[in-house]
Amino acid sequence: MSVAGRPAAAIVYRLRAHEINLFVTRSASAESRPVTLSKPRGFAMAAWVEDGLAFAAVSDVDLQELTRFAELLRSPAP
Repeated sequence: MSVAGRPAAAIVYRLRAHEINLFVTRSASAESRPVTLSKPRGFAMAAWVEDGLAFAAVSDVDLQELTRFAELLRSPAP
């Protein structure tokens, strides 16, 4: 699979009756960027860059739940 012309991995998570699709590609920049939120075509999207990888989580959940999902992914493991 590719996203914006770059090879990508897609991971599907389930949150109750909803799916969250997480797309991961190499970033064009090594610089980390914080989470940005948007609602393209009625879907919630959280996107960020970390450690040279670009992440985009897309779902029909509300932005607050998707923000929490992104925060959990970005938290260091205990």
